[in-house]
Amino acid sequence: MTEDINGLFDMEGGNIYSNMIERLDSFVQNENNIRIYEENTLRPSLSIQYLEFAKLNITNFFNNNLEFISYGSTSGGMCNHCLFRKNNKVYIIYMYITGQIAAYNLTRHHINSIFGDTFEFPYDFNE
Repeated sequence: MTEDINGLFDMEGGNIYSNMIERLDSFVQNENNIRIYEENTLRPSLSIQYLEFAKLNITNFFNNNLEFISYGSTSGGMCNHCLFRKNNKVYIIYMYITGQIAAYNLTRHHINSIFGDTFEFPYDFNE
């Protein structure tokens, strides 16, 4: 399920970061919006040259207990890859330039796709 986030990039709307956090918060509160992350489903994927940047930002997200971080983009900037924390859960968020959001619960498979299988990650995946 997706939500229209048009206006997020409209500078006349005030604090864009706060507006975005409010929308993400509202979006993940509805469990029906959270998709099941399966290994073989089609979804945005970072290119190899962007993985180091993603690793730095994801590590920063967890080390500093951040609420939100963008760790990369794909399709020429048309899809932003983010992590969002709410109520002790972490979500993988894809925000599209078209105004749509896709959200998944963070999984070990997703982290392994970026860091590799041997990385010890400071997060309880509850899988």
